[in-house]
Amino acid sequence: MAHFAELDENSIVKRVIVVNNNELLDENGNESEAKGIAFCQSLFGGNWIQTSYNGNSRGQYAGVQMFYNKEKDFFITQTEPEDVYFLMGASEFFNRNMEEFIGKPNLKFLEIGSYVGTSAIEQVKNVLTGENSTIVCIDSWKNSFNLEAWFDKKTLPYADKITKVKSDSKTWLENNQDQVFDFIYIDGDHSTEGIESDTRLSWPLLKVGGVMALDDVLLNDETKQANNAFIESVKDKSTIIENGYQIWLRKTTA
Repeated sequence: MAHFAELDENSIVKRVIVVNNNELLDENGNESEAKGIAFCQSLFGGNWIQTSYNGNSRGQYAGVQMFYNKEKDFFITQTEPEDVYFLMGASEFFNRNMEEFIGKPNLKFLEIGSYVGTSAIEQVKNVLTGENSTIVCIDSWKNSFNLEAWFDKKTLPYADKITKVKSDSKTWLENNQDQVFDFIYIDGDHSTEGIESDTRLSWPLLKVGGVMALDDVLLNDETKQANNAFIESVKDKSTIIENGYQIWLRKTTA
């Protein structure tokens, strides 16, 4: 038996039905999704797509209220992955330190490590409200397709403000050393090598007078040592704004 999901105008699964395999056979006796879709439409109308009960295609078996990402050809759950840390924790640092940027035009922000887009959206809604103020979000989403799909869905209404870059940060930073940003938020690879690379390569992109925020500094000994090594390396070119679980610093000279 074959299974087909009906989608509403927002690509949300309305229902899933079972179709006899014979209804999918083309003139050569091969199963055809197009034939199955045509069969469903002949009975019910609407927009239909095949789904695999065993999850062998389109990521997982479709369920009612799931979202179908057409670009990625993937069903994802409507239960959003939680980003409680930002909303309940990291956001307090932003609330204290972002007032100088609120509503200004032509700002450029850079975020390394974007997860499902929560922090970027908060900046767009509350800080980057001025004309032509935007944020670039870099994340590899390696082995995290569902998270990437959620990022795409959540940030779609803010596409004019948010630029998604799917890449490892080292490669992107190395290839974009001519760019300049007013604010850089680093919450990417928490290994020593990752922190060293992200901070070292991001610093030249930060304009004089701009602000850099380093997240999860006190996560463990490795993150503490790696971030403090960077802070030491730029101590004559910066001033500390915030020093705790996050470190915020302002670039004072090139």
